Amino acid sequence: MKTDQFGVQYTDDGSTLISCPSDFQGEYVIPEGVIRVESNAFSDCRDLISIKLPESLQSIGDEAFRSCSRIIFFDIPQSVTQIGEKAFEGILNISYPGTAQGAPWGARLMNVYTEGDLIYKDETKSKLESCRPHVTEVIVPETVKSVNPDAFMDCAELTSVVIGLGTKSIKSISDKLFRNCPKLSRVVLGESVTKIGKGAFERGGGKMYENGLAQNLQSITLPASLKEVGWHGFSGVNTLKEVHISDMAAFCNIDFDEDANPLNLAHHLYLGDEEIHDLVIPEGVTRIQKRLFFSCADFTSVTIPDTVTEIGAEAFKGCKGLKTVVIPDSVTKIGKEAFDSTIRLEYHGSAVWEEEDLWWGARSLNGYVENDLVYDSEQKTAILGCLDKSISEVVLPTSIKRIGPKALQGCVNLKFITVPDGIEDIEPYAFYKCVNLQEIHLPEGVVDIDSWSFCHCERLTQITIPKSVKCLAAWSFHSCAGLETIVFQEPVKLCYWCFFGCNNLKHVIIPKGTKEHFLQQDKSTELGIKKFAELLEEEGANIKDYRDKHYAIQ
Repeated sequence: MKTDQFGVQYTDDGSTLISCPSDFQGEYVIPEGVIRVESNAFSDCRDLISIKLPESLQSIGDEAFRSCSRIIFFDIPQSVTQIGEKAFEGILNISYPGTAQGAPWGARLMNVYTEGDLIYKDETKSKLESCRPHVTEVIVPETVKSVNPDAFMDCAELTSVVIGLGTKSIKSISDKLFRNCPKLSRVVLGESVTKIGKGAFERGGGKMYENGLAQNLQSITLPASLKEVGWHGFSGVNTLKEVHISDMAAFCNIDFDEDANPLNLAHHLYLGDEEIHDLVIPEGVTRIQKRLFFSCADFTSVTIPDTVTEIGAEAFKGCKGLKTVVIPDSVTKIGKEAFDSTIRLEYHGSAVWEEEDLWWGARSLNGYVENDLVYDSEQKTAILGCLDKSISEVVLPTSIKRIGPKALQGCVNLKFITVPDGIEDIEPYAFYKCVNLQEIHLPEGVVDIDSWSFCHCERLTQITIPKSVKCLAAWSFHSCAGLETIVFQEPVKLCYWCFFGCNNLKHVIIPKGTKEHFLQQDKSTELGIKKFAELLEEEGANIKDYRDKHYAIQ
């Protein structure tokens, strides 16, 4: 017995291959002159990915290649006249023009047709059976009318697939067609495809999916012919970055089931190869369905034609680049939070919302704009938004009574704001993430400082709470990391985590005789800051003098 450099054993005369190490990896070529492969010779060589048989081979023993599961295609030369039982069990495809007969060999398919890296049922190439294991890029010809559900399974090196070319080719992408293709990053669906099956590109979670369903998918091209995407069609494909389409009207009319719209994950929509920033819905579209353009933050404008009568819930939610959207009067139904994150809507149609559950999400409806600030009306009793996020200083008019929710949210360059007397309410998220806000004077008359109002105002160093304020709502000063001093002019109700993340707070100045009140607040509510009681300093009647002297508030 002799052994070659790979550990494969032969008889001394080299005529019979006896065995191959079970841990063998890669490809193997059996040399010419070998006439027999012994029973179980390659059994359980699970990392053997390809093997070439010589023309001299005559006999293959029982279970010779059993469970060599990574070998997808096997060419058996015509010279072979004896094939043992279950010799190819676990092998997908066999091509064999010889005459051997007898016990089942175990392979799934016989005498298929190959061309390049693709394996077909026959020479007409109407059914794609599988791919060669090392294929990296596949263009499925338009002759293919159907695809074996396992055709791409375990193609570990596959990165790109074009499928459904022409108009008379594949109609449907079956469930989980691309199972265990961990490197697949690009899929182009041609104009014959009308349906994507449920879970077709779904990426699972947990250890069992380490090799992934669509684990690395980054780009998908949807054809104008596509009508339906099944349940969880792209669920969990968080790597997706680009959705390419050829027809906007066709995209608007696709029936997306739950978690089936790939744009909800990619957030970037391309018409051909050009990314869309100014979105134009074509004439003729009657409905913009639920979450159709969800979180496309790079949209800067949207044009909606007067053929549209319905806009679904969350259709444009998270499209943070939209400042103003004009909705035609033809629209009679608008879903919940359809325009959440949009600053301003212009709409004079008949659709209405009822309480919070049908709120459309925009900050202003038919608001009044002056100097990039959005007010509730020409009377300017409330500020509702800011169209210029780069603004550094704001002077509010004396007519203002409230600062609306998210009114100045994200104005990261805002340093100073003049708040007039008469302000009563500072609503949720009003100054959220105004990281450069250094100074704000709250006048008497303010009653409510609502949740998240000053959250993440990280450069705010001190603030005085007027006598009129009754409550600091939950999270109101959450993560104000630079806040060192807060001055209370009257006892105030402190709510849950109102100072969470204010780790540089050094002074909490309170009126004389109110320490017990604030101690009780600390006991009854988790304020989100340690040693709050040790920060309390009573100032009594001189609190205003102290404040003006040390903090120069105007």
